[in-house]
Amino acid sequence: MKILTAEQMRKIDQKAMNDFHISEQILMENAGIKSVLAMCELYPGLDRKNVLVVCGPGNNGGDGFVIARHLFNLGCQLSVVATMPVAKYKGVAADNIKILSAMNIGIYEIHSESSIYEVMNMANFSDIIVDAIFGTGLSKKVDGLYLALINGLNSVAASKFAVDIPSGIDGSTGLVMGAAIKAAATVTFETPKIGHILDPGSQYIGKLFVADISIPKPLFASEEFKLNLTTEEFVSRNLARRHPESNKGDFGRALIIGGSKLYSGAPKIAASALLRSGAGISLMMVPDVILSQAQAALPDVITMGLKSTTEGAIDSCSDNVEATLQFIESNRVNAVAIGMGISASPAACDYTAEVLSRVRVPVCLDADGLLALKKHRAKILMNQNLKLVVTPHPKELSRVLDISCEEVLMNRIKICEDFSKSWRAVTLLKGHRTVICDDAGNAYINVSGNPAMAKGGMGDALSGVIAGFIAGGGMTPFNAAVTASYIHGKAGDLAAASIFEYSLTTADLIDKLSEAMRVIVKNQGAN
Repeated sequence: MKILTAEQMRKIDQKAMNDFHISEQILMENAGIKSVLAMCELYPGLDRKNVLVVCGPGNNGGDGFVIARHLFNLGCQLSVVATMPVAKYKGVAADNIKILSAMNIGIYEIHSESSIYEVMNMANFSDIIVDAIFGTGLSKKVDGLYLALINGLNSVAASKFAVDIPSGIDGSTGLVMGAAIKAAATVTFETPKIGHILDPGSQYIGKLFVADISIPKPLFASEEFKLNLTTEEFVSRNLARRHPESNKGDFGRALIIGGSKLYSGAPKIAASALLRSGAGISLMMVPDVILSQAQAALPDVITMGLKSTTEGAIDSCSDNVEATLQFIESNRVNAVAIGMGISASPAACDYTAEVLSRVRVPVCLDADGLLALKKHRAKILMNQNLKLVVTPHPKELSRVLDISCEEVLMNRIKICEDFSKSWRAVTLLKGHRTVICDDAGNAYINVSGNPAMAKGGMGDALSGVIAGFIAGGGMTPFNAAVTASYIHGKAGDLAAASIFEYSLTTADLIDKLSEAMRVIVKNQGAN
């Protein structure tokens, strides 16, 4: 499913009207009808509710007038407010005001601060407030009467239903422009916008309805629109079913490299997730100081030791590098995940860079392994065969780029896109609303997952899943990263359904990986 900016959606609206001869009146009517249908789904007994519809100065307000008419016809106890004199409305919005007038539906006009108090009286007696003040195109800070109105509406108990986007959210960034309606639900049209998905806007949306208002689908097929929302349908298509005569050799071999004396558990977590993610054969390389415990913990994984430094990290000696490359070649490894628990040791960093500069299979690079990107950029980029997936969280990416973590968080999509192009890599920027980009500018945003997953080791598990999907699922590195991110989050959601959010562990999530995949495939009716 595409995710658009407000400007991209505006251009599509214009093309629908100019090229396909769909009038603005039809689009507004469809938007109003679909909004009311979403309200019927959300609010049982809607026809018996007291509803306040607050209409702003533009087409979002016009949608509100259409909604008001259909709510009146349903039998709702209705109040309608306009944020400017009705005589000043133009075009289709004005036409819909005339219809309301002909139906003897009164419209209260906001003229001054004293008008806000009267609107608050209406709001206090309402069950539902329809927010049709501003749409996705808002780009300036809310102030004056609008600021007072939004803050006032937020202060009452009535459920808020936002049309297109909660008023006060920038549809292209998700930023709050001074103040924003805190909605229980939002209906938007044709596709989500960036402001619905990214923080802080996503925290104001509530339940999101995406309604079809009959804009021709070819208008959304442009290669200009490269940002997508990860859906179960997309994920299910990547989970190919297996032939009855399959054997382990048909599903690839994935290798986990990582660990240190200090972080001995990380590669085991990654390998445990790998075992649930489709690879026919799972392998692991760890420093020899933790070899015996790794072998004992995971008998299903073929595990080899590497020479350690005195601190217990993987040594950068040529023996280790050559042993690793030989292990990859002799075992016909299809994908590698490296960095989990490898530590910030300079030797481990140098070892990682040497492997990355020579390896010929796709690599998922995580955790302290990412330090090699900063120290050894030229060496690593010389490897034209490298297919790299990097999986930083914002702090890790800020260290590699020498910028603040706040700058990363404020520009997640752009920074992710630029980093991917700079490194010819797939970048998976973790966090609430994980962003995944490739070097061609294609991007997905993942919305599965929950706060219970804010625990050490979750990223290690994700790296194992990515490697498993590349090796065992035959996915491209980009599709593997997108699919793994969604399933990893879905497994966390399934685990959190029965475990209090304080108590969820990586083991709980890994135990739910299989169920997450099964549920997704079943929901999509895959054979």
